[in-house]
Amino acid sequence: MKKGEIYEAIVEKVEFPNKGIVHVGEEKVIVKNAIPGQKIQFVINKKRNGKCEGRLLEVLEASELERKEGLILAYAAAVCTRAFHTKNS
Repeated sequence: MKKGEIYEAIVEKVEFPNKGIVHVGEEKVIVKNAIPGQKIQFVINKKRNGKCEGRLLEVLEASELERKEGLILAYAAAVCTRAFHTKNS
């Protein structure tokens, strides 16, 4: 995996605040602004000390969260609420 290479993968989970976690082979890649379940295309921006960061290029397939009305808003509200409570604790 090298900087500038383009990959496709499915977002497995999201870590605070908006970092989608994707695995390509053995490598873990963090891609901002991704939702769990989306099939995305991304390019590698940084690779340092075993950590990779990617930039979202395109959403190839929508997540189930996007397909069901209201669930995406509920997911976003839950993430924001969790962030607020974590920050103010």
